Amino acid sequence: MEDMTNTGNVKMACPCRDCNNNQKWSNPVQVRNHLIRRGFKQDYTRWIWHGESLETGIDTGTGSRNQEDHNSGSDVQGDGNDDMVVDECGNLDQMLRDLEDDFGPKQPGNDIDVYLAPLIEDLQKLWLPGVQMFDAYSKETFTLRAMIFCTINDFPAYDNLSGYSVKGEKACPICQDDTDDMWLTNCSKTVYMGHRRFLPTNHAHRKRKKEFNGKTENNKARYPLTGKEVYSRVKDIKVDLGKFKKKRGRKKGAPKSCWKKRSIFWDLPYWEHLEV
Repeated sequence: MEDMTNTGNVKMACPCRDCNNNQKWSNPVQVRNHLIRRGFKQDYTRWIWHGESLETGIDTGTGSRNQEDHNSGSDVQGDGNDDMVVDECGNLDQMLRDLEDDFGPKQPGNDIDVYLAPLIEDLQKLWLPGVQMFDAYSKETFTLRAMIFCTINDFPAYDNLSGYSVKGEKACPICQDDTDDMWLTNCSKTVYMGHRRFLPTNHAHRKRKKEFNGKTENNKARYPLTGKEVYSRVKDIKVDLGKFKKKRGRKKGAPKSCWKKRSIFWDLPYWEHLEV
């Protein structure tokens, strides 16, 4: 992060096992995600590809280095692909601490999509074209396909995953624009008094006034939106993911919406056909 700031580089080399410092990413969260999921490149125990200036003679421009061997006293020379010497200070632990200082811990919010991106990529491959597997019983290969058809989470996590705001007005993802919300001035909170509409039409609580808002409930609960209906509402929402300073608020004259983003789950080809 410091190197990106000082040098003006817009991308960071990723030292995970797959990228091997050859692949660069503009979003540092993506680098962190790779390191958590795939681990560091083997024997990469000292930063050398991110603008560091070390007193051990490492040339960050070419990846070559000269470092004294603490065990034998001999010089170790080589290029960036040689094995690196693990010093007595525990460089790998320091690298992990540097990542923690740069990236977290922070509540992901909408940025949960960044962490889910590798999972969605794998799920896309598991659906089409699928994965070739071997059946040991029949001695034949077959195409294995898998899909995710629902998520199980609490209400705040529902907010982050779906992109629907479950706070303030219109917080019910079923009722949406028809949510019966009420602002309590004395305690400065929003309460929702229309929950009785989900009861059977002959339920006793529908007729009780004193215990609720002083009214009987005669409305019926609306049907949840279909996947295609939800997608039509979120498909054009643009949002920048990542931990950086973002512009708050909406454009002047733009209608207020309870949808904050287009969830990354919509990248799955079958998601809009499910009851989301």
